[in-house]
Amino acid sequence: MATANCIHCGNPQEAEKMQQYFNTLPTNLQETIKQSGIELHNEQELKNCAEHFLHN
Repeated sequence: MATANCIHCGNPQEAEKMQQYFNTLPTNLQETIKQSGIELHNEQELKNCAEHFLHN
């Protein structure tokens, strides 16, 4: 399982939701997000980030 080291969430339940969503993303997209260095604080930010990279 890849770890989303970009997840910086203080709420364990939200962090778990973010990790679960992150794990559904294609491996190359996971790598892109991790390498971007962006800090994500909630699931919506992660979804927005994933959409951005998918469409650009």
